[in-house]
Amino acid sequence: LEGITLSQLKWVRQWQKHSKSRNERMGMDLLECYPEQFSKIAVVHAPTFFSAIWTLVKPFLPARTSDKIKILSSKSKSHKYLEEIIEKRFLPQFLGGDYEGEWRMLPGK
Repeated sequence: LEGITLSQLKWVRQWQKHSKSRNERMGMDLLECYPEQFSKIAVVHAPTFFSAIWTLVKPFLPARTSDKIKILSSKSKSHKYLEEIIEKRFLPQFLGGDYEGEWRMLPGK
């Protein structure tokens, strides 16, 4: 370990300290940039015109992609569908779940 100084060890400590936030950011980047990694995508509380747009766009997508996507305009239908695919304890309250902690999809928002 010749040549290692205290300041270099301090840098490693800082790296470890911020690893959790770095991993969260990387996870969000992967989900945003590689949507094929999702097994299901639910667009909830969508405006009614969104269904019409989806009807036009859907034929241009590969079937394996479009089959993963579910568009739900009704709040009650959205909540019911989400409860079928996600345990209620993990769903935030604004999506009909029981989770009360901080919930954010994108870091910093």
